[in-house]
Amino acid sequence: MWHLAALFPGQSTSDIRLAAWPDFNRSTPSIVPATPYSASVVALLKSNILTAFLAAEIRLNFHALETDLVDNVQTAIERKSRAAQRDWDLLSAVCALLYPIATSGRPVQLLDPFPVYTIKTGGAYTAWRTQALAAVRDALRLIPHVEARFEEARLAITTEFLHACSSSGSSTLPYKAVQTLSQNLLPDLWVSSQVHVDNQRKFAAALRGLADSSELSPDYLLLLKGVITSDLFTEGLPWLSSDLQAVSTIMDVVQRYLASADAGTAQSQKLENILNWLELKELARVPDLGPLGQNDAGPSTPRFVRG
Repeated sequence: MWHLAALFPGQSTSDIRLAAWPDFNRSTPSIVPATPYSASVVALLKSNILTAFLAAEIRLNFHALETDLVDNVQTAIERKSRAAQRDWDLLSAVCALLYPIATSGRPVQLLDPFPVYTIKTGGAYTAWRTQALAAVRDALRLIPHVEARFEEARLAITTEFLHACSSSGSSTLPYKAVQTLSQNLLPDLWVSSQVHVDNQRKFAAALRGLADSSELSPDYLLLLKGVITSDLFTEGLPWLSSDLQAVSTIMDVVQRYLASADAGTAQSQKLENILNWLELKELARVPDLGPLGQNDAGPSTPRFVRG
């Protein structure tokens, strides 16, 4: 099952063995997490649902159908509405995946099924056309909010996978855990804006779980290294607020990891940079007292700055 899921690393791959993506629909996310699926398979399938969603293409398809519905171009409506059904199913699957994830923006709604096309009677067709037009316009309004949540969703999927890895309590990790993380989850893990505090705290807890488990197996250390050296830990950590719980937990993990790293290496330098960024998050919690509120030592500076 893992290898089947791994056949879909992205639409841009040069070697796509299957002619089309598997069919995802609204029920897919509710089926995936059930036992006995491996956490690796769950992570791959959830990630693939997001990767299969080509927002620009789907938006164009819905706009084309909307135009024909408004103009009542009946010769094209039937063909385009049937083609739109696959896009609708995929959008429904994405919404069902995103719906339970905490967000700092507008929540994503679940979609009702797309109205089934019928031309049995003139009245039935008119009613369908009205319902279909309303559905397509709802989808077009929803797509930007769906796109805005993709970064947060990828962080949530990665967090869920890391938690599954660290909660096993033994040296046995999910199937091909290192490959799942490094080849399928981390390459797309880029978060450019602050995520919901619940997602920050859950990620920090999962990271601490990896650090606590690193003595059980070298693979835990590889997972931890992969996350900390990924693009998620980019300059300034824009996805992280000054939440004390999340910041202090991540800082503890990075400090522990830095203690085992070779001094003077590129890895240790990045770890020190991360600690500097975390320190700034901590300082952001202190109210600005202005010049009269400063002590004799002058303004605070991050304690991990070198040189």
